[in-house]
Amino acid sequence: MHYLKFFIYQFLLFTAAIVLDVYFDASHHETFSLVSILKTVIIVLLAMSAFGWIDKLNNQVSKIRLRDKLFLSLLAVALAVLFFSLIIEEITFYSNR
Repeated sequence: MHYLKFFIYQFLLFTAAIVLDVYFDASHHETFSLVSILKTVIIVLLAMSAFGWIDKLNNQVSKIRLRDKLFLSLLAVALAVLFFSLIIEEITFYSNR
């Protein structure tokens, strides 16, 4: 159960980071525009919630070996990229020919 919680946490964290990177960095705006302020607020809220989750999960995650944490994190990154690519239709499983 500890492994599943850690994996889900990593998956959500990496998916949020990919979404922020793709959608908010796609266009460069002025320094104090509404988009840049919104991006900053969202990043701060995600960071605060991530640190809060880390504190709550620290007791359970400390039982997982570092090798397993690295493996689960790499798997979560790969699945987050695949998930996001499927959602924005960069990867398709059929041909339109």
